[in-house]
Amino acid sequence: MSVGRRKKGKGRAPKVVLPSPLTGSFATAERGREAGRMFLIVGGSDADGRVYIADGKKRRLSEPKLKSVRHLTIHGVCGEARGLIPAGKYTDGDIRRAIRGAASNDDLPKGE
Repeated sequence: MSVGRRKKGKGRAPKVVLPSPLTGSFATAERGREAGRMFLIVGGSDADGRVYIADGKKRRLSEPKLKSVRHLTIHGVCGEARGLIPAGKYTDGDIRRAIRGAASNDDLPKGE
């Protein structure tokens, strides 16, 4: 039996994305490797103070990033996303367009 690296995804619990009061809000990451990038909050976690974020490019809806709210700056709410994300009718392209529109309308960081 060889001792090597574990295969990715083996032994991990599946991500449980729960509705959150912040779902549909724009957020900018303040800490971590994504610092300065803009995201859309797509749900919450069962743990306190954590939300799932996606940008439609690197962080897609199929694999959102779990991030502490303490490490985010919350901006305005995307009204159309708030109702469509929990229903599963929002796509990565919709997220990219919403972030691009919010960044161009306000003085918010670009989604990159």
